Amino acid sequence: MIKKRNWGILLITIINSHTPEKMRLTLEQAGCKIISSSMVPQLNDATATHPDMQIHAVNDNTAFCAPECFAYYRRVLPKRIHLIAGNTRLKGTYPFNCAYNVARVGNYVFCNTESVDPLLIQWYRTNRKIIIPIRQGYAKCNLCPLSDEAFLTEDRGIYNTVIKQNLPVKCFLLPAGEVILDGYPYGFIGGASGGFKEILFWYGNPEYCSFYSQLEKLMQTYHISNISLYDMPLYDLGGIICFP
Repeated sequence: MIKKRNWGILLITIINSHTPEKMRLTLEQAGCKIISSSMVPQLNDATATHPDMQIHAVNDNTAFCAPECFAYYRRVLPKRIHLIAGNTRLKGTYPFNCAYNVARVGNYVFCNTESVDPLLIQWYRTNRKIIIPIRQGYAKCNLCPLSDEAFLTEDRGIYNTVIKQNLPVKCFLLPAGEVILDGYPYGFIGGASGGFKEILFWYGNPEYCSFYSQLEKLMQTYHISNISLYDMPLYDLGGIICFP
């Protein structure tokens, strides 16, 4: 079942600035302080306000962002969050638009190392995280963490990387094409979700997906509570970014 409750903690939650008011209200009722994303005019209309294109949290109190977004996020985020401006400005074409679209699962970092901002890569290497190179530039869009040891994806290339390298993380492959993204044939599971520890928010309701029975079992296995922000099919508005 989809649950809604106040979790007794205040989550700083970065969401797409175009998120409908009903979804915002659900987040507030769940105990979130909402921060709207910036707008990056270099990106196309479909992704210009997607948080996961602009900012990436390397841990619970540190984040990297595109330099053109730094002044905005420094103003709206709490001072306790250490914000670092990357060296790479975003451009409108792939793969130059995904310098901060990195996925972190525990000690593992999935990204296309050829397109990610060098400062971000350097931070992870300095902090002894294990970087897993993948071909997919939209790593965060295509990956939804369930825990520090497991994640969901619709990207077979990411799934095959985990299997071939025998990584000690579990990757659950979902069918692609069931998430809506304006201007594209479909969106991605990571871009329609986001959360913190046992809480997972969804832009929409995953019960509309053909894979919901599989998803429900996984949520139970990893003790995760789903929070549907609105009763509609899943919508890719850019991955939700949370800080405790």
